[in-house]
Amino acid sequence: MLNFSQQKSNSKRLNRNFFLLKIIIDFLNKTFADSYESSQTSTTTTITTISANQEENSNNDIIIVDKSYIKKSMNSFKEVYLIESNIQSLNSNSFHGMLNLRKLNLVLNHLKHVDNRTFYNLKSLEYLSLDANLIAKVDKKLLSHLESLIFFSLSKNRLEYVEQGSFARLKHLQTLNLENNLLKNLDNNFFAGLISLKSLNLGRNQISHLSPEAFNNLECLEELNLESNQLKKLNAFVFKGLTNLKQLNLSDNQIAKLDVNSFCFLKNLRRLNLNSNKLKYLIDLQQNLENSSSSSNNNINISNKNSYLEDNRRQLSLADNKDQQTSNLFSATENLQFLDLSFNQIESLNENCFKSLKHLEYLNLNSNRIETIKSTLFENTFNLKELNLMKNNLSKIANGTFRNLNKLEKLDLSNNLLRSIKSACFYGLANLKCLRLQNNQIDLVDRKFISLSFMFKNNILIKF
Repeated sequence: MLNFSQQKSNSKRLNRNFFLLKIIIDFLNKTFADSYESSQTSTTTTITTISANQEENSNNDIIIVDKSYIKKSMNSFKEVYLIESNIQSLNSNSFHGMLNLRKLNLVLNHLKHVDNRTFYNLKSLEYLSLDANLIAKVDKKLLSHLESLIFFSLSKNRLEYVEQGSFARLKHLQTLNLENNLLKNLDNNFFAGLISLKSLNLGRNQISHLSPEAFNNLECLEELNLESNQLKKLNAFVFKGLTNLKQLNLSDNQIAKLDVNSFCFLKNLRRLNLNSNKLKYLIDLQQNLENSSSSSNNNINISNKNSYLEDNRRQLSLADNKDQQTSNLFSATENLQFLDLSFNQIESLNENCFKSLKHLEYLNLNSNRIETIKSTLFENTFNLKELNLMKNNLSKIANGTFRNLNKLEKLDLSNNLLRSIKSACFYGLANLKCLRLQNNQIDLVDRKFISLSFMFKNNILIKF
């Protein structure tokens, strides 16, 4: 399944996959159909067919085509690109006769008005992009005849209103992108009819409220992006019915509290991103995670916006939240491989905090307020490869703290308050390759630590 960034980049590369007919038309405040009618009296008028991307014009042939030829060939058009063409409106005749059109790209125009019958005859259309225009609303009838549509993108517009039932007949739609608009609320059954939808992007809007049944009947949905909105809380059961959801992005909102039943139906969730919110305590979240996995062998995965591991790895990120203390929060996520708790306000870590994370490979505790670490904190995380503890308030490391981390390759203790370094602190780190200690207050280094030969099998980069 493509992620949201891949879907955006694919639209720029479509001309590499097929023999495309790309048309840029100067509308001159007339419709496409009006131009065809004029061809009946003058068959010498021509239009230019060039690349949809003006930056790539040099790589495409310019073909001069008689309008009468275009009119006769309309039924054979498969893909039409009208990109950055200063189009301001479309009416019912704009694509008249293109009965076999499958892909239509209208990105980077100045579209404000699209007549409800514009796409009336495009029953074979599978791909429609209206990105980067000025569209403020979608009426119920606009998409009602696009029953073959698989991909629809309306990102970077001024969309404030979508009439109830606008998607009711899009039974085959798999990708819907409404990112970067002005949507504020999602009412009940907002997406009714999208029974095949797999990817839904609502990021970078102004959504402050999710109705309890906003996502009803989206049983095939696998990816849901709600990042950079104005959500303050998640109601109970708001995601009920999303039984196949694998990725949920709630980062960069204002969420201060999670209801105990917010995630209880997400049995197949792989990645959950909650960074840059206002969470202070994770007790409710712990119960959510336990509820989600109690009747399933699948594991909750909460991923960072910038994933460092492959999509199929178990990931958790709560970066930039306001957590004060963590206990045995991760007991239900025993297969977690990526855990990011950076940019919080964590002051202490319970010694059993990571006890169940036997498969953990990456742990980021960067930019917190941790003062001490129990010597048993990492005793069960023996698969850990990278540990980041930079920018905390650590003044000492107890002997044997890392004794079971024989697979650890990178350890970052920079920007703390460490005053002394003892060799016993680093026993067990047989495969360590990089140790960062710069920006501490180190004034005493154990002589045995300087030689390092008795501890490490490999060469190690140490930065003070």
